[in-house]
Amino acid sequence: MKQITLSAIGCGNRTRIYMTNAAKMPEKYKIVAAADPVSARINYVKKISNNPDFKSFSSDKDFFAEEKLSDVVIIGTQDEFHYKPCKEALQKGYNVLLEKPIAPHVEEILELHI
Repeated sequence: MKQITLSAIGCGNRTRIYMTNAAKMPEKYKIVAAADPVSARINYVKKISNNPDFKSFSSDKDFFAEEKLSDVVIIGTQDEFHYKPCKEALQKGYNVLLEKPIAPHVEEILELHI
C-alpha cells in the first residue's frame, strides 16, 4: 500500500485532530507540510509528524508558491476562507479534504463543483 502524503492549510482544532489520527498510522500516512499564521499550531503538527523534512508556512500563499507537496491537502481555515485555498489546491492537482461549509456563497460552491 502506498503511503499517502498529507499537508494542511489552517491548523485549528479539527485539522490537528485529523493530523493526530493520521500520525497514529505512519504506515498509511506521512505528514509533510502545514500552513497557519499561528506558529504554535504549525509546531504541533510538525512535532506529531515525526518528519525531519516537514515544511512550515505562515500563509497559504507561501504554501502554494511551492511545487505540489503532498497527495492530499486538508483545508481547515476559518469557514469564510475555505473557497480560495480550495480552488488553488484543486488547480494544482491536490486531492482535498475540505471542512464544511464549502464556501459562504452558492456561486463559489458551484464553481468548485467538479
